[in-house]
Order: sequence, then C-alpha cells, then structure tokens
Amino acid sequence: MGIAVADHGERAALMGLSAARYHGAVPRAHATAWVAVGVNRRPIDGGVYGRVVFVPRDLERLDLVRARTAIADGYVTGIEQTIVDLARRPAHGGGEDTAREAIARLWPRAETDRLDQLAREQRARAALNRVRVEQGAAG
Repeated sequence: MGIAVADHGERAALMGLSAARYHGAVPRAHATAWVAVGVNRRPIDGGVYGRVVFVPRDLERLDLVRARTAIADGYVTGIEQTIVDLARRPAHGGGEDTAREAIARLWPRAETDRLDQLAREQRARAALNRVRVEQGAAG
C-alpha cells in the first residue's frame, strides 16, 4: 500500500488477492500486490520485495473501505467488492485455486444484497453466479 499511496494518494486501492489478504482471507503474503488506480501504469518490480501491478479502474465505481496498515493509510476494496473482483479476474488472485480459497474465506462475511448490487452494476453476474454455485449458496 505504501507505494500506491506515495504515488497516487487517495486515488489508489488494494484489490484482488491483496485486498483479500488485508481482510484476513489469505494466510500468507504473496509476491505480487494488486492496486486499483485511475490510470494505466506499468508494474513495479521491487526485486526481493515483490511486484506491484497497477490495474486501471474507475475508483468511484468501486466499493472501498478505509484501511490502516503499518506502512500507510489508504483504501482497500470491501469484502463484497473483493469477491466480485476475484470471481471476475482470478489472475488478480494469484490464479483460480488461490482466488477460490480467498473467496471461500470471505463468503461467510459478505452481504448477499451488496454482492448482487455490485455484480449488477459491474456486469459481473455470471462470475458471481459461478462463485455462488461453488459456495453452495442459493442465488
């Protein structure tokens, strides 16, 4: 989060597996951090410190929550937004298996109505329905 906040200020948010990690759904750190920003930007390769991938997104349309870390304060996608993002783009979750595990840990904490609203607004209904089947939840 530190690099994102230093470079983009309030216009950046952890997303994907990085957001799942912040929400406690991923037990260990990964070598890549995914950050939503309002512009196209090349990834930063931090060597032994990992890689930061910037994903162009309209932050106004994302469900964000304020986050405080040891490094910086900033934004992170909310639980429901994180589920929708991982369902749509498992690559931002380290791949299918890792994304599926993170979703399974976040699912019990998610509000169904909010999930449905985000999926509808972001054209992610098919992805959410697939996840719903995997989670054994009624849709």
